[in-house]
Amino acid sequence: MVQTESMSSSPVNTWRAPFRAMGLGAVAMAGAICLAWPGNSSAQDFLPPSDIPGEFSANVALSTDYIYRGVTQSDHSPALSGGFDYSLPTGAGDSAFYVGVWGSNIEQTYNYGDETGATTTANIELDIYGGLSGSLPVADGLGWDIGAIHYKYPGVPSASKFDFTEVYGGLGYDFGLFSLEASVAYSPDYFSGIGPSLYASSAATIPVYKSFYVGGGFGRLMSLKPNDGKSFEQISDWHAGGGLTLLGLDWSVTYYDTKSTSNYGSTVVGAVAASF
Repeated sequence: MVQTESMSSSPVNTWRAPFRAMGLGAVAMAGAICLAWPGNSSAQDFLPPSDIPGEFSANVALSTDYIYRGVTQSDHSPALSGGFDYSLPTGAGDSAFYVGVWGSNIEQTYNYGDETGATTTANIELDIYGGLSGSLPVADGLGWDIGAIHYKYPGVPSASKFDFTEVYGGLGYDFGLFSLEASVAYSPDYFSGIGPSLYASSAATIPVYKSFYVGGGFGRLMSLKPNDGKSFEQISDWHAGGGLTLLGLDWSVTYYDTKSTSNYGSTVVGAVAASF
């Protein structure tokens, strides 16, 4: 369920993208090697990284907790996350296709609910996503983003139904003094086989001084309760905090809270991230 959420990160720039970081040069070189001519080759035979279409990026982050939609995914333990992204301009305005993969350590336990009391624990989350993003010239830079993401939990039995897919869309606009974003995501069968779900969220970011910013956001998950095809469980989450760039790294502190029948509670998360 992607990323240790940071108010400054996501595809419409806070919607989906994890922290963007790590070794762009290594990724570009890997692409150059893949595109090399077959047969015996020398250095001049390789396609120069500057000639590879599109743009590669990578990311890495360390946080005191992994919070997704207000709920801890790492059992309130530190999380190390990272991923790679590739974007390719469509040639129509500033729109571009993008694909990416992101992963993090997690700790999610599933109880099969039978007489054996058997459980299984997910230790890794792997997200694979792709979409199309750009801006609308009629609104002087109204950003938009549409796509799909698949959440994968390697090593977890299929009976747990941990794996799920969402389609999403978002809009974002920078007013200068502040920026606003809103997004919605739909899954036909949410995490752990809960059933169809809809998650709507909004966020605001205010630049304060140089790289320092403050902001916050609100989200609401509307999902079918397990084993109940008629009623809905609604989980609200919100966050507020701030961050800055220092020594080439992005530092942030964010307060998260939720409201639901499960009473997930509140927490404060510190994170440091790097991107290239």
